[in-house]
Amino acid sequence: MKSIEDFVDLIRKTQMSHIYKPVMLQAILKRGGAATKAEIAEDIIRRDVLQQEHYRRNIIDQQPGWRLERDGAIKKDGETYRLNLNQNRLPCEACTRRVCKYFNVLFLRIFFIFFVAAVSGSANLYSISHRSHEIK
Repeated sequence: MKSIEDFVDLIRKTQMSHIYKPVMLQAILKRGGAATKAEIAEDIIRRDVLQQEHYRRNIIDQQPGWRLERDGAIKKDGETYRLNLNQNRLPCEACTRRVCKYFNVLFLRIFFIFFVAAVSGSANLYSISHRSHEIK
């Protein structure tokens, strides 16, 4: 860009099917001219009301919400979920460890799929993916 006016003109004229471009530019600007992909992604998620609404309507109640309620860990009160524990100290470390374990296993599966595909050349990715679920 040659000038601030060019930059503003680009923002004004940019094609938008979603909020990604302006939010990415905002993320970079508010951090002094540079932002990591993680910072940009965090800002996009924070501003993406449609995605938040999708999770609120379609994911939370239907996936973890009803299962955790069924298992007795939480209670639902309207739009609010409450822990079903009478303790002040919450076991957050157990949740953190479980999320880390999930991502470690996921990484191993992805690595396995691409490593085997690279080694065999014409490997059937479906069968490799299917066999990777055996990794625990």
